[in-house]
Amino acid sequence: MGYTNTFIAVAEDCRAGTGEVPPDRSGVPTVAAVQYALHAVDSPSYARLRADGRLTQLRAMRSRRG
Repeated sequence: MGYTNTFIAVAEDCRAGTGEVPPDRSGVPTVAAVQYALHAVDSPSYARLRADGRLTQLRAMRSRRG
């Protein structure tokens, strides 16, 4: 899966007024929270990855945490 020069718009029926930081679940970061954190620090190495590379990196992080 890869997107190049693609703008992904918010769905017309989306009820959210603003973006929100994904919450942890039972004190453990969710996949969404980890991805948000990686984007929030503006990591150049993470930003260069395509979507499939980001998911691979996330899987590796989760397996180490295991």
